[in-house]
Amino acid sequence: MAQYRFQEDYVERLREQDRRLREERHDYNNDPYFYTAPIYRYNRGGSYYETNQYGADLLRQAVNNGYQEGFRAGVADRQDGWRPDYQQSYAFQDATLRL
Repeated sequence: MAQYRFQEDYVERLREQDRRLREERHDYNNDPYFYTAPIYRYNRGGSYYETNQYGADLLRQAVNNGYQEGFRAGVADRQDGWRPDYQQSYAFQDATLRL
């Protein structure tokens, strides 16, 4: 039951994020933070990419959000008496599909 509640909460967090992004009216054309030169380099899947501070902040936020969702899924597994298995988590599967 806890895993079911976690999945419902996860979907609600996605809806809230989608609503916030749709309502945001940011002028990226006049935002120097968005268009600055790359200063960071990172590796993903064996390839190197470059990004600026804006991209680095988004990557950090994505990692932190993923950690939090995984933690919540693990707590739900423990409450239900299930073995922790991140690959069976809906949030993990959903995030993997979005890559």
